[in-house]
Amino acid sequence: MNCDDLFTDYRDNIPENAENILVPETITFLPNNAFQEYTSLRNITLLAITSIGDRAFYGCTNLKTITLPSTITSLGNRTFYLCTSLESVTLPSTITSLGRYTFYGCTSLKGVTLPSNITSLGDYTFSGCTSLESVTFPYTITSLGHYTFFRCFSLKGVTLPSTITSLGSGTFDSCTSLESVTLPSNITSLGELTFQQCTSLKSITLPFTITSFGCLTFYGCTSLCNITIPSAVTSLGMKEGDSQIKRLFVEAFHCMTQQSIEIWSRIKTGDDRLPLVTAAAISLEWEDMERIFNANKVAIYETDDAVTGFPVCLLAAVGSNSDLESVYRLCKEHPLPLFDYLGTRKRRRII
Repeated sequence: MNCDDLFTDYRDNIPENAENILVPETITFLPNNAFQEYTSLRNITLLAITSIGDRAFYGCTNLKTITLPSTITSLGNRTFYLCTSLESVTLPSTITSLGRYTFYGCTSLKGVTLPSNITSLGDYTFSGCTSLESVTFPYTITSLGHYTFFRCFSLKGVTLPSTITSLGSGTFDSCTSLESVTLPSNITSLGELTFQQCTSLKSITLPFTITSFGCLTFYGCTSLCNITIPSAVTSLGMKEGDSQIKRLFVEAFHCMTQQSIEIWSRIKTGDDRLPLVTAAAISLEWEDMERIFNANKVAIYETDDAVTGFPVCLLAAVGSNSDLESVYRLCKEHPLPLFDYLGTRKRRRII
């Protein structure tokens, strides 16, 4: 008798309205759709299962707890799809991967500790888990799939381990309570719409390792008021490969409201720079710089020249068609005449 037949014989003897089920050691595999839409099921214990097929508990809307054995190594696609009463689950360390939509729509799930040996999460793994507040990631995980935490409305903060090198499209799309994210120091790529509609996101730290990203990364992040990038990126001698982080910084800046820019313009960075100087170093266009000027003009003119080697008031001498990079080149080529001219112009504008 094969595994499917063995399980079918076992399941046929389970009452339709059973609330508690113990799957014996003789059953080592749950096939696809094993307990699909067993709406009376509340608790289940698996003793010797090694793998669970697709949709095994699909639509078990009253399932609250499940005990998984240490023999299990994988969960199939949509395993707990729409298990709307599932409050917690302990995933044993033997599990190395989660399939697509594994916990999709588990609206009562509040917290998850991922197994210590897991290496990746599939697409939409926790999508629609509207009560999920926290996730603990192990240092074995290297990537998150597309829309992994889509519409996780209660997720407030995320710390991603340094082992993660890529995020899929829409990974945190519509996580409306997410306030802060520190991207891993080794991450190289972000998918499109990664933080779309994260309306509570206030701060983001962008590592210089990012080499590619999709469009609309921060679209709809209306609360964003602090963008941090490493000092290695903000130096004037940037390498050609740093162009992506410059673009990403500018994209994030474009999502900021004028009120947020006013707040941001007064917060100094770790190396005692004003955000304007950071912006200057990565060459924001004039129209962007003008928004920061209007937010905190006095503080900007008083910025310490020694931070970059050139006075920020140099902006006063350029027109709307110039960007900061060209201004710095000009200053390098003709420093003395410009400094003399700007000294007079700076005094006139402040007055």
